[in-house]
Amino acid sequence: MEKRIKFSVLLSVYFKEKRENLKLALKSIYEDQILKPDEIVLVEDGSLTEELYSEIDYQLENLNGILKIVKLEKNSGLGNALKEGVFHCNYEWIARMDTDDISYPERFFKQIKFIENNPNIDVLGTFMTEFINDIDNKICVKDAPTRNIENYIKYRDPVNHPSVFLRKSKVIEAGNYQEIFLNEDSYLWARMYSIGAKFANIPEELVYFRVDDNTYKRRGGWKYIKAEWKLQKEYLKLEKIEGPLIVLKGVDDVSYDEMADIKIEGEEHRRAKVVRIQNDRIIAQVFEGTSGISTNNVAVSFTGRPLEISLSKDILGRTFNGLGEPIDGSDPIISEKKYNVNGRPMNPVARKYPRDYLETGISAIDTLTTLIRGQKLPIFSSNGLTHNQLAAQIVRQSKLKDSDEKFAIVFAGMGIKHDDYDFFMNAFEESGALSRVVSYINLADAPIVERISTPRTALTAAEYLAFEEGMHILVVMTDITSYAEALREISSAREEVPSRKGYPGYLYSDLSTLYERAGMVKGKNGSITLIPILTMPNDDITHPIPDLTGFITEGQIVLSRDLFQRNIYPAINILPSLSRLMKDGIGTGHTREDHDQVQSQLFALYSRVIEVRSLSQIIGEDDLTPIDKIYMQFGRDFEEHFLSQKFDEARTIESSLDIAWELFKIFPKIELDRLESKYIEKYGRW
Repeated sequence: MEKRIKFSVLLSVYFKEKRENLKLALKSIYEDQILKPDEIVLVEDGSLTEELYSEIDYQLENLNGILKIVKLEKNSGLGNALKEGVFHCNYEWIARMDTDDISYPERFFKQIKFIENNPNIDVLGTFMTEFINDIDNKICVKDAPTRNIENYIKYRDPVNHPSVFLRKSKVIEAGNYQEIFLNEDSYLWARMYSIGAKFANIPEELVYFRVDDNTYKRRGGWKYIKAEWKLQKEYLKLEKIEGPLIVLKGVDDVSYDEMADIKIEGEEHRRAKVVRIQNDRIIAQVFEGTSGISTNNVAVSFTGRPLEISLSKDILGRTFNGLGEPIDGSDPIISEKKYNVNGRPMNPVARKYPRDYLETGISAIDTLTTLIRGQKLPIFSSNGLTHNQLAAQIVRQSKLKDSDEKFAIVFAGMGIKHDDYDFFMNAFEESGALSRVVSYINLADAPIVERISTPRTALTAAEYLAFEEGMHILVVMTDITSYAEALREISSAREEVPSRKGYPGYLYSDLSTLYERAGMVKGKNGSITLIPILTMPNDDITHPIPDLTGFITEGQIVLSRDLFQRNIYPAINILPSLSRLMKDGIGTGHTREDHDQVQSQLFALYSRVIEVRSLSQIIGEDDLTPIDKIYMQFGRDFEEHFLSQKFDEARTIESSLDIAWELFKIFPKIELDRLESKYIEKYGRW
């Protein structure tokens, strides 16, 4: 036994695992084994629970120097954890083990004996016994091929990963483990096979593999098998590089929106998304840009999956980039399920008509262009106006009126400057709203391709919170114009035929796939309300972006340069602004009984103000009639006291309506033809 092969056992543990399972796993690989390992390497993948730390401390003392701990500062996924662990293993042979599985007592003895008798083997697996909760509760045997493994590897894993012995030098030669969700092992087997590694399996059950009711669902059936198979194939030459795009020829069995892994000179990894398919020719967008990529220094493999993100309620209070990766210095989100960011517009048949009021605390919006839960209400602005401040104020102040239902905000920033990003984050934090906000930020100097994914990532998070967690979600997006310009740039790089103003002909349908993901669904408690903000080039409301947005959404809020220049904030021009759904979400049972008539009267009076102001430009204010002079004064008071409010001032709908009634007092009652006498008597107080 002195000359026997020495080996390490490699495990990875993260915070969601259970202390009892870890205890049983370690016991099975040392105390219960006929042939004991020479070292056990345990990778702590990020911060753990106190219970897990306590068990590890106990095992460090119990195993008397056999156990080695490798600490990773942040949770980085199984592939990255195992990659680091491989480098810390001191022996050529490494036995794998999961921290919730159990090894048979004879496992290591039989595997080492097999390796000694078959020295050409590089990867050795076994059969596994699947069980639920207790090893006596056996479900089935998970076998593996024992003959013709080279043929089998083209379709599925050739070995059961938790059961394998690995030759360390061969693993490193193949590029070591890499982080590919659910496919860390599959990708390793493919690369080891490509460099000539030899595989074998012992046709015996030597590992108890823990499963639960969701295990088989997570395996994903044919889609999972297809994803595994795709990892076996790499394309080693590009046809063309065009800006952020790469072009490959001779590609088969690839889908639109599928993700690709790009390995540059065998080391650096970047991600790309398939955006166009022409027979066997595909075009893919590279998220990290194409700098440093040539037509001959890459290996491209397709994952069989679209861009997906991890989601849980832990995203609240967090900040991510447009791909769903944390940029706030905290750990990545861990979830069993991944969510495809390329969601679909809501089925019109499944939609529930929105009726409930959502309070922003801004008089001009709440009173005159009332926001209804599930509505799509864009803000049309222009360069240099205060749309960022307005967006921040809406995020800070918005709430459900007289409701204890759960409410949160998803904020998406596309192509925003660093100082604007700092402004938003500071505004959210100082107001105490940060804990209920999840932000997805694409900075102006970030890859333009990421800008295309940002609103989809944000809406996917909103759908999760709304329809799986039952929350009411307000999504604020800025700037849709920046998004559309990125779309135009990518379209030009694809050499597509341009439409109006150089934008792609599918701009309308593309925007609709975003906007129509908002709403309410029959049978679901949650809702998604959407406020997209766009800057109109040259203040042109007929520009394609506001024009098409207006066709898809249910109204608009228009900011005025004239009001802005007169230091009125928020500079909302109420006359071209409207909310098409407000009629069913205001009045008795929603806001206040007089709301409908007050907003109608304000619109009528302010419309007359604009006419009188035009007249005064011609004849002078001194020559106006007495009643016209009253309108002139009303216009000034309305803008100064109703439209204008402080950045940190949140008004209730009742206080906004009361301000309007105070303004009405300047008129004789005969001018207030939109108000019923009962409301004049109740609220007018003349």
